[in-house]
Amino acid sequence: MNKASIRVESLVIPTYPEPAKEEMPLFAEYRVHQRSTGRPYPNKATLDVDHRQDKTYTVVHMENEYLDVLIMPEIGGKIYAAKDKTTGYDFFYRQHVVKPGLIGAFGSWVSGGVEFNWPFHHRPSSFLPCDYALEACEDGSVVCWLSEHDPIDRMKGMVGVVLRPGATYLETRVKLCNRTETTKSFLWWENAAVPVNEQYQIFFPKDVTYVNFHYLDSRTSYPIAGDTTYNGIDMKTARDISMHKNTHDATSYFACASKYDFFGGYDHGKQCGVVHIADHHISPGKKMFTWGYNQLSKNWENTLTDTDGQYAELMAGSYTDNQPNFSWLEPYETKEFSQYWYPISKIGIPDYANLRCALALRGDQILIEPTETLGEVHVEVRADGKVLLATTVALNAAEPVSVAWQKPDALVTITITANGKTIASYTEEKPDNLKKPPVKDPMPLAAEVQSADELYMAGLHVEQYRDPAVMPDAYFLEGLKRDPQHAGCLLGMAAYCYRMARLSEAETYARRAIKRLTKFNARIPSGDAYYQLGLILEAEGKTDEAYDYYRQAAWVGSSVSKAMTRAACIDLAREDYEEAIAHAKQVLTHDAKNPLAPVVLALSYRALGETEKADDVIEAGRQDDCFHMLLRWLSGMSEAHFFSKMDSEPAQTTPATKPAPTDSAAPTTASPKPAQTEKLLTSFGAHCGHTVMTALTLAYALHLQGKPEDDALAAAETAPVGDTFPVRLGEIAVLQHALASGVKRAAFLLGCEYYDKRQYELAGKLFEQSTHDEPDNYMTYRSLSIACFSHLNRKAEAMPLMQKALSMTDSEEVLYETVILMDQQNAAPEDKIALLAPRAASMHRDDLFVELAKAYNQARQPEKARETLLGHVFTACEGGEHAIADQYMCSFFQQGMQAEAAGDFETALSVFRQALTLPATLGAGIWNRCKYVPYQYQIAVCLEKLGKKAEADEIFRTILDIEIEFFSKMHLRELPWYQALSAEHLGLQQKAWNLMGKAKRIWTAELDKVDTGFFATTPFFISFAQPASELRRAYYGYLLGLVSLYEGENEQAAEWFRASSARNSDNMFCQYFKNTLTDQGF
Repeated sequence: MNKASIRVESLVIPTYPEPAKEEMPLFAEYRVHQRSTGRPYPNKATLDVDHRQDKTYTVVHMENEYLDVLIMPEIGGKIYAAKDKTTGYDFFYRQHVVKPGLIGAFGSWVSGGVEFNWPFHHRPSSFLPCDYALEACEDGSVVCWLSEHDPIDRMKGMVGVVLRPGATYLETRVKLCNRTETTKSFLWWENAAVPVNEQYQIFFPKDVTYVNFHYLDSRTSYPIAGDTTYNGIDMKTARDISMHKNTHDATSYFACASKYDFFGGYDHGKQCGVVHIADHHISPGKKMFTWGYNQLSKNWENTLTDTDGQYAELMAGSYTDNQPNFSWLEPYETKEFSQYWYPISKIGIPDYANLRCALALRGDQILIEPTETLGEVHVEVRADGKVLLATTVALNAAEPVSVAWQKPDALVTITITANGKTIASYTEEKPDNLKKPPVKDPMPLAAEVQSADELYMAGLHVEQYRDPAVMPDAYFLEGLKRDPQHAGCLLGMAAYCYRMARLSEAETYARRAIKRLTKFNARIPSGDAYYQLGLILEAEGKTDEAYDYYRQAAWVGSSVSKAMTRAACIDLAREDYEEAIAHAKQVLTHDAKNPLAPVVLALSYRALGETEKADDVIEAGRQDDCFHMLLRWLSGMSEAHFFSKMDSEPAQTTPATKPAPTDSAAPTTASPKPAQTEKLLTSFGAHCGHTVMTALTLAYALHLQGKPEDDALAAAETAPVGDTFPVRLGEIAVLQHALASGVKRAAFLLGCEYYDKRQYELAGKLFEQSTHDEPDNYMTYRSLSIACFSHLNRKAEAMPLMQKALSMTDSEEVLYETVILMDQQNAAPEDKIALLAPRAASMHRDDLFVELAKAYNQARQPEKARETLLGHVFTACEGGEHAIADQYMCSFFQQGMQAEAAGDFETALSVFRQALTLPATLGAGIWNRCKYVPYQYQIAVCLEKLGKKAEADEIFRTILDIEIEFFSKMHLRELPWYQALSAEHLGLQQKAWNLMGKAKRIWTAELDKVDTGFFATTPFFISFAQPASELRRAYYGYLLGLVSLYEGENEQAAEWFRASSARNSDNMFCQYFKNTLTDQGF
């Protein structure tokens, strides 16, 4: 029997190593990442990049007759490379350098290979090491298992990359487990980078007749796009967007729903490609992303690789078909599924593919490429009930076969069978080109929703989609205004308050929900309310009452697994082992994949002296999941071996390894034995070295047993924080005990956790205490500054605190945050220049140079702004490209307007044109053409003044033709103003009035609306937050200032611009108009 091989090797790859992570907690409450929340807390993030050097990596090398595969456990477990040995083609994009760019949730991210994304995209840990193990199976296949506890929710993700002998496909065998006690949202996207060029074509099944953009905000027909604006891209001229060369701007295409299981990409020049296969009922997501062909794409290519050129992303989603688009994982639920990838060669774009073969129907031949040797097969083609072709061919793995035929005008059905079994069957269908629906409506503000039911659904949506600006309680609370007894909103608030450690409130909401739900029926159809109350009571230490509610929740079949898991844990803590065994078995009867029930079962058997039964449970569980950390710890393996095989954040995985009732870092009254926590964390300290939280948790476990804890408390005073700040509910009790025990660091760490839980008053008090307990710790002053400014209505205290922090450290993050605070407090630009300019020679971070350039622009020194930008080499940062481009272009805008005001239209024209080309050293680019409009408009004005009316009118018409839609509003909300001005230049006065009249009505109505959360989001790690009402008035006040300017009401315009600038000095156009009108005496 042939066998695939698997082995561990070393590979030297030129690498730009990741700089040290930022040491401070980055609260960044309104950071956005891929349209979902980008808050890094409790994790540290990387805010910079470094220089190239060689580095040796551990790689897993898998091989069979057809494929050669490399996997990198040190970089998120990504498939680094996969080569088709029959053609020599790397069907995934192979990087010959590890060059991180600032794209990831925590900063660093690298392109190439296959990235496994979950619980959101991009995966937070895609640049972190994961655990791995090798398996050789009896059938000759080999598996590389990759596992982690995700750093945001501590759920467990696991994928086995499987290679079989005699097959040309790779399987990714996925196991996703919510090992926590609360429901979590998730998605799974396998992100395969593929090498692209102008001959590369993306293929979706033939029933895909339109594609969506992110969040369903835009749609266009497929494969021929035309007569539309898509993601702000003008696609009014028909083009085949399946051809990579026809997408010039960076964008994504998500296929509409398809009944087929395949998609992929093909290089017509190399006559090679890749096919993806997955059950479309579970894995409906089919996506292509490209950087396109423009300045932005070139800058990103330079950022992410040295020599390997362009790539695109073929992304395959399970339990999702868009980003963001999440599904749910119930407590202790495991989902298992597989996806497959295989190379193809000379058959071209397939019309149909499954796991056995790909086939293409051409005019004079049928091409079939099998993924395994099938021997003699029967090929039959029918049309209109008649057999057109019946023949036998031999199919060998990776060898394309051609069957001659003459394609009829009719739609055909082709069937391939072997030994009476169907290998493939495909029926051509006429595509439905009329099914494209309209884009979805935007999420309404809570105050605009009338129905409590809709508010409840909106709250669920916000929670499920991990909204970056809004928390679900805003909608639930608004719903309770409409109906104070709305059960859904009450339960939503109970769950939210539980997560936010507001347990007394949570209990009240849960009891009110149960009262409402049982008004007419004592037995309700869902156990969720009883389960939620049980969780809350257990966290409050009311274990007996919690137990009763868990048992009641388990009356409903859908709640048995989670509720009886909790009950079994309490049985174990009570040392009622017979009950624990019975209840754990009950759980496993309902859900054989429950991760905690086998642990309860094994511990109970051991307590009763039934060691053999315990060992059998442990072995069975480890056979199913070799990285089940609880069972590994209980298996009897040596402590040294246990910790040596833990590559995925041991300081976080270890506290979660003890068999506690929840994913809490703290032993509690419901824990099986504090002694078990003591043993585990003592071992961790010996083998890995303590972090502050592992030492404090050890001290708490000793305290619960009445043992001396002085050594553990002393260790906590000097231990590093590690890569993660406290976040678990159980860590609150640990830190409260540490605080009572006199641990000086405890106040700051507890303040961080309460700030994350949005208990700002309490966090502020703890930060204030920490400035006294740790007077030499600059982080305490900085964190108190953030709390004072953002949430405590003590804005005047914020700057002195930041200045105190800055005086104590050379941290560039503290310097950056100080400048951000100066901006938000509307400091004079000269003050920012005085702070930054003397440090410029030693500054490293890109964002500091952007802030210095912005200060020069605000100070009306555009030449100095441009000099600052051109004197530094920038690295692209996703979402931050415009920040650099805005300052560079703005410097030309100011100079151009000065020349225009002086009547020097030739100079002005030259200056405005220069703004449209960004030097490569800026690492910047433009995502949307609307960013050019202010400059294009001024170019047209200059041309008109210079007597070049035809050229000018062409530009005015181009501006007027831009569709006002979601993305134009995102990138240039004032577009209607420029369009009205353009219409006037074209002599279309009525159109101009209509445009401005409509815009004025909309902007006036928006001015005083009440936001549900933050007014706007940012891609940057900014922790200072301004009130939504202030930012809203700044934003729409500026727009209304433009209206006043259009109407000739210059005094009123100046007032709008001054008020807007005072609230938000970031708007450079507003600054310009304010300064200009002020200079004119208004």
